[in-house]
Amino acid sequence: MRTIALNIALVFMLFLSSCKQGETIPENQITIYAAAGFRPALEELNKIMLDSLQIKLQINYASSGTLARQIEQGGSCDLFISANKQWVEYLADKSLVNDSAVENIAENKLVVIAPKGSDIQIPDFKPCEEMDMLVGDRVAIGNPDFVPVGRYSKMALDSIGWSFLLENNFILCKDVTSVRQYVELGECDWGLVYYTEAVQSKKVEILKNVPTYLHEPIRFYCVKTNGSNTMTTDKLLALIKSDVGSEVLSNLGYKPVRLQGFLLE
Repeated sequence: MRTIALNIALVFMLFLSSCKQGETIPENQITIYAAAGFRPALEELNKIMLDSLQIKLQINYASSGTLARQIEQGGSCDLFISANKQWVEYLADKSLVNDSAVENIAENKLVVIAPKGSDIQIPDFKPCEEMDMLVGDRVAIGNPDFVPVGRYSKMALDSIGWSFLLENNFILCKDVTSVRQYVELGECDWGLVYYTEAVQSKKVEILKNVPTYLHEPIRFYCVKTNGSNTMTTDKLLALIKSDVGSEVLSNLGYKPVRLQGFLLE
């Protein structure tokens, strides 16, 4: 813990030393609209920001699509964290975010979960022609229209022909946390969530990893909004990209991505 504290102090001493003398220190609060799948990370980062810099993160969690539409309708935040690039591009097309500074901050993977103690056996992820070869009557996934985990899930199931067989069995959920909760309550036989979501619960077990070649890479992106409290927001981004931030992400099961930013294609 002593090493972590020293590393945190060093990160922010370097950041503050780069600021111009005489700049007014902004209000110590950042408003973030964050994909539900990044909640575990932000809860830990919030503790570090508050303890080390007395900066509080005000966080609105939901699916990326829901949050993007809230921003479009006038929702005010400093930073948008999306579980795919689609919803960042959606806001960039409407000139609501700074698309010259989009950052990929973490990666994840997709897993199949079932209620703890379930005797369900998921077959290998390969094409099959009959529903009888699949198991369970109810399968929870995110709504692919606006929930990235649902988009990744449907992409994987589409690629092996399972979506057609299961389409009448899907429970479409509002975000990845809701998928996990349906499984926890036994309201479905199995579901598809991020690995980092699965390990948050003692009421579910991971049955299988979904092969990564069946879907697009699962990446979390952050981008400042046009009205961002830039200086304070940069302190959070400095933490995420630091050794301390990478350690937090790794311990929770994310794969940290330490990039400095890039233009949208």
